[in-house]
Amino acid sequence: MDKSSISDENKLQARINQLEKEIDNFKEVEKSLLKNLFWLQESQRLAQLGYFKYFIKGDFWISADSFDQVLGINKNYIRNYNSWMDLVHPDDRETLAKNTSDFFGSKSYFNVDYRIIRKDDNSIHWINEIGNIEYDETGSPISIFGTVQDITDRKEEEIKRSNNTCASSAAEAVSEGEEKYRLVFNNIPLGIFHFNLQGKLTDCNDLFLKILGSPRVNVLGMSMLEMPFSESIKTALNGEYGHFEGNYKTPSSGKVIPLKIEVAPVNLKNGAIVGGVGIVENVTEKKQIERIFFHDILNTAGTLQSLSTLLLDKNIDSQTKQKFTNLLNTQAIRIIDEIKTHRFLISSKSNEITLEIKPIKAYELLNNLRELFLHSNSLSYRAIEIVKDCENINMECDHALLGRIITNMLKNAIEASEHDDVITMGCRLQDGNVAFWVHNQAYIPEDIKSQILTSSVSTKGEGRGLGVFSMKYLLQTYLKGSISFTSTQEEGTTFTAVLPQYL
Repeated sequence: MDKSSISDENKLQARINQLEKEIDNFKEVEKSLLKNLFWLQESQRLAQLGYFKYFIKGDFWISADSFDQVLGINKNYIRNYNSWMDLVHPDDRETLAKNTSDFFGSKSYFNVDYRIIRKDDNSIHWINEIGNIEYDETGSPISIFGTVQDITDRKEEEIKRSNNTCASSAAEAVSEGEEKYRLVFNNIPLGIFHFNLQGKLTDCNDLFLKILGSPRVNVLGMSMLEMPFSESIKTALNGEYGHFEGNYKTPSSGKVIPLKIEVAPVNLKNGAIVGGVGIVENVTEKKQIERIFFHDILNTAGTLQSLSTLLLDKNIDSQTKQKFTNLLNTQAIRIIDEIKTHRFLISSKSNEITLEIKPIKAYELLNNLRELFLHSNSLSYRAIEIVKDCENINMECDHALLGRIITNMLKNAIEASEHDDVITMGCRLQDGNVAFWVHNQAYIPEDIKSQILTSSVSTKGEGRGLGVFSMKYLLQTYLKGSISFTSTQEEGTTFTAVLPQYL
């Protein structure tokens, strides 16, 4: 073998050795690439991150396995624009479509958060989509390349933080320190509640719990959008003041109470709405006062009408006419006093009211009321007499309220009596108090007695009986007094109102 042949063989062997080395290097590179690809795919899986590319003209998209896992789809899922939008939460589709259109116009990358409904298990997830739009040489969009990442945990944490800070945001909105705000929050004589952007209750004071009749554990986190006053909540979340006035049925006792609710949005300094705050007032007392007022004012106005009718009689002499005129003036003054008292009562809390205390002579008060009833149409052949041993007791009280109470006692007695019955009344000192009583000959049945002092029970038919409740309510609430009665078939019925001689 010549030297040239040996040289060629050596060169060939050297080339083979070099190729084997390069192949080994390529295998190492491939191995490294596969390893890197594994770790990339594993990282995407753990980060719940996937990539996609959407071809606009062909209306189709391709995606990585990790992308499919985020959306909960498989390889057989149809991949076009409509199928993508089918995965988007219905409440977010319109906003996403508008944002996409805006991005095409701005020719910039996009970064949006929205909700999807996973195809495999119908669970709702938040995703973040980041992408870039590719354009051809004419400036027309041809494709979108981007990534999606499941950010559900992050979003839920943001919502949780928003719930936890809603109350402090309200304090910031009213520009008061937290300590001062909490002092007002816990001691104001109104129910207060906070709710977040989703309409869920995040905080409330104890009076709100008392009004709703529910423990705190059952109230926090509940949706205010499912309450009877939900429209006022929606109004506040839209940036305006909400109002509700109506009945609310407590879930624990089933009791129906009238509520008045005012709701306002809570804004951060940048103007963003983060929830709302509401004030609740139980207006049961005001409603009761309103019902009592209309009942009592009709009594007084009825007497006024009777007196004015008598004055129209051309046959009465001048002395009688003057008497009726004086009675008419007295009754007109009573109406004005009752209206003033009512206006005062509805604008004040019962424990804050300062009554108009004046000196009163008990016998003179009874006699003036007797004179008014003697000339009213309601008496109708019945007689009213003041007993002979009635004392003209000096006392101090609110004249308008005491007059309303005794008027109701007389009117109830008149309505319960028959023609020609005699109604008697009087007053006496009783252990430092003054007791006014009115007696009639009628009898209250046993099945009514135990309920007679409630606002809904009457012996006179539906819609009646409020006068008895009026007496009890006005006495107990404002005059520190009480009402009681006795009724037997032999003795008839006597109502007695007892109150302090000096208020």
